Amino acid sequence: MRLLLWLALLLPLVPLHAQELDPVEFFGAAFFVPEPDNPRAGTLKLALDGDLPAFVDLHSSGDGDCSDRFVPAAAGLEIRADEKLHRTCEAAIDLGADRLVVSFLAVSLDRGATLAVHLRALDPEKGRDYLCELRRNRDGSFQLQLRVGDGARFNPVPGAQAQVAEIEFPCELTVTLQGGQISLAAAGQNLTGAARTDGGVRPGVAVSDGHARVRQLRLDAAFAASWAEDAARRLAARRALLRLRDLAVGGLLQGVWAHEYPATAVQREQFAAALARLNPAPLTLEAAPRAGALAAIADELADNPQAQHMAGVAALLAGNVIAGREYLTRAEKIAPAPITRLALAEAYRRAGNPTAAETALAQAAASLPGALKPEHALLTARLSAARGDLGGAAATLEAALKTWPEHAALRAYCESARSLTRPAALAPAPRAGPLGLRVLSDLTDKQLAVLTARLEPYLEKFRVWLPNLARQLAGTLVIYNGPEDYLNAALLVAGDQLDNVAGMYLPAGIEGKPTVLACRGFGEDELLRTLVHELWHLAFATTPGGKDAPRWLNEGMAVYLSAGRVDRGAMNYDRLPEEFADGLDLCPESLRRALAAKGADFYVPAAIRANYAAGWAVVWHLASGDNVSLLRRLLAGDSEPLAGLAAGLDRLAPELGRRVAGLKKGS
Repeated sequence: MRLLLWLALLLPLVPLHAQELDPVEFFGAAFFVPEPDNPRAGTLKLALDGDLPAFVDLHSSGDGDCSDRFVPAAAGLEIRADEKLHRTCEAAIDLGADRLVVSFLAVSLDRGATLAVHLRALDPEKGRDYLCELRRNRDGSFQLQLRVGDGARFNPVPGAQAQVAEIEFPCELTVTLQGGQISLAAAGQNLTGAARTDGGVRPGVAVSDGHARVRQLRLDAAFAASWAEDAARRLAARRALLRLRDLAVGGLLQGVWAHEYPATAVQREQFAAALARLNPAPLTLEAAPRAGALAAIADELADNPQAQHMAGVAALLAGNVIAGREYLTRAEKIAPAPITRLALAEAYRRAGNPTAAETALAQAAASLPGALKPEHALLTARLSAARGDLGGAAATLEAALKTWPEHAALRAYCESARSLTRPAALAPAPRAGPLGLRVLSDLTDKQLAVLTARLEPYLEKFRVWLPNLARQLAGTLVIYNGPEDYLNAALLVAGDQLDNVAGMYLPAGIEGKPTVLACRGFGEDELLRTLVHELWHLAFATTPGGKDAPRWLNEGMAVYLSAGRVDRGAMNYDRLPEEFADGLDLCPESLRRALAAKGADFYVPAAIRANYAAGWAVVWHLASGDNVSLLRRLLAGDSEPLAGLAAGLDRLAPELGRRVAGLKKGS
């Protein structure tokens, strides 16, 4: 699977059908007030004196992470754009408008710096981009102007410039877009010009060549129809993600949590007394504080199996797998119980130990209460899916759903299994796709053709590294246009990583054949990277070397190839993959752990990102250095070099650190 730094629900999607947007839910009631009787218009207010909400996207013209260029404070948001690689920084608002008034206070502006409202056309074929600028000259004077983009640069709007000798800060700037006219009002000046903005614009506050501080941003907007449909679809996907994530984390455990633990009367009284001593009552708290309170009780009542069991289940519901497993193991040692074994099976599954999970699950089945049998079926199916037996998982879920049709988690996982094994909602493409695969998608033929053409240079690299790769491979490529359908399908296989998985390779998916799933809703470039990553897994699995290849090699090659970029007809690998933009740990211990991880151990949630980073770094080092022949031997299935590679990690780690530090950042 390809990991994704989760931005999907904030990125623009292709609207498939009209949905009504609830802007109060989308932006939050603290920020947005709708116009009376007009759900597609209203006022968005941001004080800019604290943390920025999720609908504000931060951009920079330089490479890499730019979040340190935006510093919220009580005095306002400071935007720092004075270094060479950060010439322009912009806080863009996820809002598309046909009619718009933007106003804010400019608190300060460096000499030589420019502060602007940037209006970006939602449809470049229908509209133009505009900059509404306040520039402070080196001599301390000011210039106001409107500029319009032509696709390559921004040119002055004729007659829309003004010189101002002095401006007293804070100074209010107001930009108005309405009826084919754009205006900038500030410091007693009012510049106007004709504007071509059919299709709507997206606003942002931009700073270049210096520091500026702004506060009290207000946007009065009438939403562009295309943006509102996009935003409604993303909001639906956000709801779906929250619902599915709850099912993935608590779908099985909610039943275990709600079921009474079979304690003795003395044990129940002891545990109840410990609960009563705490205020607020632990069982009324949210997941994380509840887990902490129950852990304290379990540590106090070390011989009470109910206390250990409840602490273990609470820890799992809070996402702490290690603590959950430890408390449940203690409970099982004190007083074995089917309900504890069921929870312990889930803990083992999440920890990446399917064998121990299956053993605990089998032990739980002997005398499991009837009320917990749906949870037993659900966990049985998830373990089948983890082994790659999607057909078995689907059969288990279908049978269980017939018996317990009202069980929400069973229903959601059953729908996921159906999508993964026999999707009915997607149409087959009229021609073979990449690598000769059958394609199922709700994309248009034109969109698929463009995507296939973009993939070609990457697939040629597959053949460079796998010279015996067949021209036509068996299997299916599934591409969803929007994220909601993709998330529903991905639940069974990627539930524990649902909000970080951009795509999947299933060795036995649709009709029992190799299957790749991806989603266009995360952005065109992300879709390209995801397909390269997952198609590599499918292609590599068809070669002798790919059948038993180490996980770090397989995943490392997938990340390496997907991070390439086409420059003047040639592939380049001179950038740090975006998955690792916020840093990566390449110490000998991390490398050793990743290279030694086998099977499911590589994908344990606590270590998966570090393992991917280590795999990529070693592959990139071998592919871009003097050890290309060694990498080719590994890909061909020669395991002899592995021992030498593992023995040299203490020397390799610092070299990797130095080389990786020289890579450019950004996708």
